Amino acid sequence: PSVLKGYNPRTEKDYAVPVDYWMAFDFTGQGIHDADWQSSFGSDAYQQNGSLGCINTPPQTMAKVYELAYVGLPVIVF
Repeated sequence: PSVLKGYNPRTEKDYAVPVDYWMAFDFTGQGIHDADWQSSFGSDAYQQNGSLGCINTPPQTMAKVYELAYVGLPVIVF
């Protein structure tokens, strides 16, 4: 469990959001995490309700991803 903290330039507000799973994939604070506040995932959902760089993942899926991941696992983001 972690609390993701930062500044959202779209809302011009600081945020602190608790998550159950957090895996960083770079050294700037980007990662893969559960996002129970998202109402949908995939397709073009990101265009209206996207992240600030992280990969938002359904909570039930993130539990499985976290279980299978290991340090050094390659992550390709495009």
